[in-house]
Amino acid sequence: MEQKNFYLKKPEIMNIDTDFKILFACKRGRAHIATEKVCQDFCITEKVSENVFVVAVADGHGGDAYVKSDVGSKKACEVLVSIVKEYLQLENEKFDEALTDPDFKIKLIENWQNEVMNDYKLENPDSDERNYGIIKKYGTTLLFVVVTEKNIIAGQIGDGAILFFNDQNQSQLFRRHDPKIFSTTNSMASSRGIYALLIESYNRMDFKFNNILLSTDGIYDRLDINDSFQIYANNIAAQLRENLPIEKVQPFSLKDTDVSEISSDDCTISAIISKPSNERYEIQDIEKYRFEEVSLYRAYDDVEIYSAVKDDSHLMLRTHNILRPDDNLSKILGDRLHLLQPLDNFKILLGEKQVYAYNISKDLFSVHELIEHDKHLEKIYSDDGDFSNVFWLKLYENITELQGFLASKSYFIEKSFFKTLLVSKDATIYTFEADLTQCINKKDSSDKEFERFKSHFSFLGKIQCGERVLPLFKCSKHSSGQTIPELHKSGDEVLGRVFYNVGQKSYGLVNISKNNWIINDKEVLYNQALRLNKNKKFKILSDNEDTDLEYTINIF
Repeated sequence: MEQKNFYLKKPEIMNIDTDFKILFACKRGRAHIATEKVCQDFCITEKVSENVFVVAVADGHGGDAYVKSDVGSKKACEVLVSIVKEYLQLENEKFDEALTDPDFKIKLIENWQNEVMNDYKLENPDSDERNYGIIKKYGTTLLFVVVTEKNIIAGQIGDGAILFFNDQNQSQLFRRHDPKIFSTTNSMASSRGIYALLIESYNRMDFKFNNILLSTDGIYDRLDINDSFQIYANNIAAQLRENLPIEKVQPFSLKDTDVSEISSDDCTISAIISKPSNERYEIQDIEKYRFEEVSLYRAYDDVEIYSAVKDDSHLMLRTHNILRPDDNLSKILGDRLHLLQPLDNFKILLGEKQVYAYNISKDLFSVHELIEHDKHLEKIYSDDGDFSNVFWLKLYENITELQGFLASKSYFIEKSFFKTLLVSKDATIYTFEADLTQCINKKDSSDKEFERFKSHFSFLGKIQCGERVLPLFKCSKHSSGQTIPELHKSGDEVLGRVFYNVGQKSYGLVNISKNNWIINDKEVLYNQALRLNKNKKFKILSDNEDTDLEYTINIF
């Protein structure tokens, strides 16, 4: 049998308009062919209105636990398209904004979960399986791009890659990856999937990446070496620009090698290729400042970040809007936010922006990059170690306090604030001076940026006993919830479990310890629950303690 018969979707080219061509293809992996398993990938491309089109790629999980993941990947793409169509009734600007709103993430995940639950119950009407176990069977990643008249909105949950690239050999991954150590990945089925879904918007007029490649890990993981993935993307662009007949297009080819032939996994790609462009990201006349190894690190709508070396010091070059806050800002902020100062005697204008050079300590970490790597979702409940849940809790509280303080002083953040925010291991936050401006008109957009950032976190509140603190996390209605250990002991004994009450639409903490809890002179017995709707204090009755132990719960 010829290999081409193993395509779930044979290579196809779609001409969206005079600006865009889209190539997509989906192919079964060697391991699935050998074991006669279905392809678990899916891709979809649809022009949903005159000025809007959607491209989505999903990779259903492998393994015995994910027996319906091929259906899950298909449902993920279809649900995304259906929501985009639903939002078309909004005005243009509101439509674009709605796709980056935290409510969109909730709607996408919940609608998908409802779809797969209905699918399973239709086939298994008498099943008494728990909902989370059913949803897990359909586990899948999702990559998508929505192109509108003004913006490119990209989203990703789980592995695979979205690569932005241009015709000048520049590129950046939408979401960067840590090397795979374990096979687990976040997905649409994850209990904290809403918080793992990363969505960003880019203005088409300012964005100098004119091409986009979406790829499942069947291709990306084989090419995640040096610049192989970018070379592969350039090859796809070249094939489409040559206007080859579809039977001669090789969607998985790199230097005469069919990557899908050396990958045991299913392979799916979708490439959005626009007209050739000579635009690139660069700083004019940078050579005269004697910087070495200057390269683009990251580009967003209103800020560009370059890395460079000078006098053996590694520097960050970045653009700012030419706005200067008050000289007293550092004193006003105190320890809430530390302002990084640019190096002296360095000044370059880049259009309407000023380029500054910073020497960034190796002890500071990019908050946005940590979130891209899903570090905020790792279940590290101890208060030691890098980026534990206690670290993220402290950072979340610091950000919330900063939000209120800045508003009270009529200082509001620029859109790039969270893209370039830095943090130390003790959760102290740092930013660049020009990311804060005294402009009352920025209040609404500033608040939205704070809320978008906080939507990456599922913090419900925190529980504390003595010096020990632990975050309380929200959980989905299908999840078994978070187990809380007894903080007053060093062992693994369980205090309670956070759960979501679907009927009351509220969270609770059920007592599954060996002791009763006392709150307001009332006892909470085994398997009874505290409603987590406001701050509370309760004591634990213990025959082994001289005094009752007090726990404090703070709800955000």
